[in-house]
Amino acid sequence: MSYLLDANIFMAAARTYYHPELVPSFWGWLEREVAAGHVHSIVNVREEIEGGDDGDFLKRWIEPLPDSFWLDPHADAQREIKRVTRWATCRDLDYKEAARAKFLTGADSFLVAMALAEGHVVVTSEVSEPNSKKNIKIPDACTAHGVGYKNPLDLYRQLGMRF
Repeated sequence: MSYLLDANIFMAAARTYYHPELVPSFWGWLEREVAAGHVHSIVNVREEIEGGDDGDFLKRWIEPLPDSFWLDPHADAQREIKRVTRWATCRDLDYKEAARAKFLTGADSFLVAMALAEGHVVVTSEVSEPNSKKNIKIPDACTAHGVGYKNPLDLYRQLGMRF
């Protein structure tokens, strides 16, 4: 089991508490966790970062990461994405169409599907909002599919992050 990182983990860290000019040791620690195979992400997250407006640091930082860090949805994950899609589009769930579209076209649904297919734990800054109609939150999708999830601070504790 490893941890699958949502795009917001990288983006929030670079913008706020772990800004690379202030806490470069965070980024070194994260590189070591990548090398140890404790954390991964998916190609869809890489594409979000590459297309984002978070400045050049993140784009430069992800460039040398090994291809093995960026998991690509394979046949098992493709089966699970169908399951996640059926759940997100179920009329019993009262999500607005825009919420469904955003969840299904971004990396979020693929993150949940990959975790479901391979037994990973998803790490996201998102907070559960089961009564929301405007957004499908990753924690709610994880809960609906029996996928574990953590917030970043829990991950950092779990992996023993120290500076």
